[in-house]
Amino acid sequence: MLVITGKYGRMGNQIWTFANVLAFAHGHQISLVNIAFTGCAEFFEGPSGRTPGKSGLSRNVGNWLLRLLYKINLRVKWFPVIELGEGGCLDLDNEISTPRHFGKSRFVFLSGFYFFAPQSLRQHKQEVRRYFSLRAELSGKVDALVGAAKKDADVLVGVHIRQGDYRTFCDGIMFYETDVYVALMQSIANQCVGRKVAFLVCSDEQQRPELFDGLNATVSSSEPVVDMYALAQCNFIVGPNSSFSHWASFWGDVPLHVLDWKAAEAAGRTDGIRTPQLERDFAVFQPERFPEHCSHRVSIDAFFS
Repeated sequence: MLVITGKYGRMGNQIWTFANVLAFAHGHQISLVNIAFTGCAEFFEGPSGRTPGKSGLSRNVGNWLLRLLYKINLRVKWFPVIELGEGGCLDLDNEISTPRHFGKSRFVFLSGFYFFAPQSLRQHKQEVRRYFSLRAELSGKVDALVGAAKKDADVLVGVHIRQGDYRTFCDGIMFYETDVYVALMQSIANQCVGRKVAFLVCSDEQQRPELFDGLNATVSSSEPVVDMYALAQCNFIVGPNSSFSHWASFWGDVPLHVLDWKAAEAAGRTDGIRTPQLERDFAVFQPERFPEHCSHRVSIDAFFS
């Protein structure tokens, strides 16, 4: 059994780690439990289940026992712990010895963010999508939000404005003022000659509707998970470099443009795009991109000497 033990970042980060390991485990018929997904599990059809397992224990009780076992195991070292460390990335699909190692131990504890299985995630995308489908009451909220935003429009563009922590994170390199997004939205509207364009604005901070005057824009006040899955129902998504909109793009097969010209210019590159073109600069976020900001690759053999 694989056991994911730690939370790394917000909901988007946690989903990406979980989804990669889930796809790998599904493909190799390995049991998997995520004891760290407690803050998000109730949103989704898969992890929200409360049916008894083979042991007869409810999922809540089983997770509690696994947490206790993990804490004890950190001292006594009964079972392997794969701890990636800051910026470490483990490609589960390309480590030939991974299934063999996992088969040797009753439990293998996984600690880290960049557990990565792109081939598995592609192959088992539909199973992963079913697992992370929203529960009915949340799905209804998504449908209502998207329906209201897209009323009488031909194209709905999701705009993810993440500002809160991005003001200071990495020296603000991924932070963009609202007027930057407004100019970007106007540019997109101008590209859609002959089509009615609407925008769905989803943000971690309250955005004043009057800032978007002149645009057919709906400013969401929904909870984050509803915003994420509403973005996944748009025709296009634009937003900063964030796992939140990455997941919406991947899950919904929606072309995404990652707004990153500040990072490009800070690095001395000239390929930063300030005015993205719908036909050229948007693409569905692919699993291979998940660890593109990791600092180093890790070999699984190092944990099974």
